[in-house]
Amino acid sequence: MKLFETLCLVICGFVLVGTLSSTAWAQAIIPLSGTKGASAINDGVGHFRQRNWDTASSHFRKALQKNPRSAVAHYNLGLALNRMGKPQQAAKHFQKASQLGQINPLIRNSTILKKHLQQSKQ
Repeated sequence: MKLFETLCLVICGFVLVGTLSSTAWAQAIIPLSGTKGASAINDGVGHFRQRNWDTASSHFRKALQKNPRSAVAHYNLGLALNRMGKPQQAAKHFQKASQLGQINPLIRNSTILKKHLQQSKQ
């Protein structure tokens, strides 16, 4: 099962809704179909695209209830919380995404994630 979850993280890292090259344009990551909590994450991504940050964050939290170790759900929740003006809460989820998503290049190389992690150290 661990190998499957690792493979899912790598593959889902390449399925993206936009670019993560700047903090202003960071977009939510879509998980691989069939992963635990994927349906809730996909629903959240739909609301994130529509700029419904509250609703998106609710779906990402629901995904985390199903799979607390989902780096994608933590990352996406961090993005939504950041857009809602809650940087301390966002940093907490970016930290968790960073810990769980080391093999996912979209999480590992995310500019917004790095920015929040640096600010939380200060």
